Formats: sequence, structure tokens, C-alpha cells
Amino acid sequence: TKAPALARAPAPLPARPAPRLTATVPISSSDAAYADMSYPDLPYRLLGLFRLWSVVDRFYPFKDRLGDWRAALAESIPRFEAAGNAEDYSRAVLEVLARLHDGHTQAFGPIAMWNVIGARVLPLELRSIEGRYVVTGKAEELPRDSPIAIGDEIVSIDGEPLDERVRRLWKYSGASNEAARTGRVLFHAVRGTWDSVAELGVRGADGTTRTVKVARTRSRNIVGKGEIWRVLDGNIGYVGLTRLAAPQGDAMFTALSGTDAIVFDM
Repeated sequence: TKAPALARAPAPLPARPAPRLTATVPISSSDAAYADMSYPDLPYRLLGLFRLWSVVDRFYPFKDRLGDWRAALAESIPRFEAAGNAEDYSRAVLEVLARLHDGHTQAFGPIAMWNVIGARVLPLELRSIEGRYVVTGKAEELPRDSPIAIGDEIVSIDGEPLDERVRRLWKYSGASNEAARTGRVLFHAVRGTWDSVAELGVRGADGTTRTVKVARTRSRNIVGKGEIWRVLDGNIGYVGLTRLAAPQGDAMFTALSGTDAIVFDM
């Protein structure tokens, strides 16, 4: 009964002094950067694995969702031992992180890590739609005369079928559900190294496949076209949240207030 009374009271709650730090309160500190260890020797590789595993084991709030986390350590030790170069070590780290099934978990570091996840991106937006990888947006960096249209399907990259590429890279990315994981793996599957040019197999609306070369870029600014919000068939509202500016919120809700439902597309 005290909580509702406090909530209704007009007077603010009394201020309380900050709790004193004790031995039971974690105190953050900066670790050594080990900047010269893009490819650590074996003891440091294992140390990196043990620290990563231990932090999750002791502090991860959803460890009960991870399955047998102890087995993850036993299965990872041989991979860290066998890592023959900096890129193999980076892949071993990514495999451990992917087991968290957490889309907010990422690894960054030396050039070797960027060589694995790809330092440059395609100036295209791709989405997995009914089992096909479809162009849903084009970036300003894409040359205007590039023969790629919205709705084209990307079937291969650099001679490798894109579906096989996604399966090959699946173990290096984690997410909370399969759809999110597919999107994240797809984002990495089209990436490449510095100054690289992707050779794309593009299938158009007529069903024929052609080869298009596209230079990868450092970042991408997707050009949006069409209405930001509209009413679809069946009196369903649609909002493209990636293009909706905060000052437009009131106008959007007013325009869609009479719809039966609204799709907020992120």
C-alpha cells in the first residue's frame, strides 16, 4: 500500500546519498589494449577465450537461454588453439559471440577482423524476401547508370552463390531470431575488403541473369523514394520509419488515425 501512496503524493521523494562503493560493487577499469597482438600467441589466445567466456558466464543476464554454455568453452578451445593466423583468430572470436544469439554483440579490432567481416559495403540495400535476396534500396554512391533496379534479385557475389555464402557465414553472426540473423548475415555477406569491386550475378524481372560490377564503399546513404506514410489496401497504414523525421510524427498519426492497423517498417 505504500507504493501507491508515494506515487500519488504531490511532494517529491527525498533525495538519497549515492551508495558507497564496496568490495561487492563492480568498479570499471581500462584493460591493456594489446595493440600489437592482432595475432596473439597461444597463451594469449586462450586467455582471450577464457576472459570472454567468463564474463558471459558470470554476468550475462540471460545465460539460461544459451543452452550448455560450459560446452561452448570446451568446443572453442581447439579452434583458438588451431588458429593459424590473425584472421583465423578473428573467426574463432566471432563464433563464440554468435552463440549468444544477441544482435547487439559485435567484435571489432585490428585489420584482420575487418578482413573477415568486410571493411567496405555494397551501395545497395538487400532483404531476404521469400527465400530470395532482393534489392530494396539503392545508395547515393551507386552510379546512376548502374544497371540495377529495385526488385532485382542478387543470386551471386564474386562467383559464389549468395545463398551458399550466407550459409557459410551463418556461424559468425548471432541474433535473437532467425529473421534478424538472416538480415545480419546478409549484410556481412555482401561486404568486402578495401577498394574492392563486387561482381554481382543479377536476375531481373524478365528472369535473365546478368553480371554487374559494383565498387564497394565505406558507407551507404540509401536514397528513399515515394511517400513516407500511406494507406494500403484493406485500410492498413504503412510508415517507413527509416525516413520518418521526428517533426513529422504528429502529421503521420493524424493521417493514419482512421486505419484498422499500422505497419511500422524499421
